[in-house]
Amino acid sequence: MSNNHTCTVCQKSFDSEKALHIHESKKHPSKQAQDLQNLLQKFDEEASKVEDLQDRKEQLEDELEKQRSRTEELASTVEELREQKKGLEDSLSEKEDRIGELEDDLEKEQDAERELEKELSDKKSTINRLKDERDSLESSLADTENLINKFETQIDDMDDKL
Repeated sequence: MSNNHTCTVCQKSFDSEKALHIHESKKHPSKQAQDLQNLLQKFDEEASKVEDLQDRKEQLEDELEKQRSRTEELASTVEELREQKKGLEDSLSEKEDRIGELEDDLEKEQDAERELEKELSDKKSTINRLKDERDSLESSLADTENLINKFETQIDDMDDKL
């Protein structure tokens, strides 16, 4: 086997890791104490990191709970808004139906109004025609009256002459 385990203090090589550790504990005891001190310091650092991670985990769990609560509130709000939207859509549909009915009624009323206007126009035309006929008849009557008067005058004149 090759010598692949070297002492970091004196650079001596060993065939096994176990032999290296025995050498270090006998020849370099302060190194072993220093390594233990480093391990303890590293352990304390890791323990502090673990505590920090646990604190952070608790914070994240609290935040997660807040987010879950907020999500539930939002879901409730969304459901309320959906119900409100449905109500508004129903109301809108009713209004559109009512508008359609009123527009139909208006169209019928406008048709009836046009018919009445046509009847009124026809009656006015008839009245005007009848007035014209009356005026014509009155004129004819007056002319006839004049003729009768003329004839009577002529008859009277003829009677006087005879």
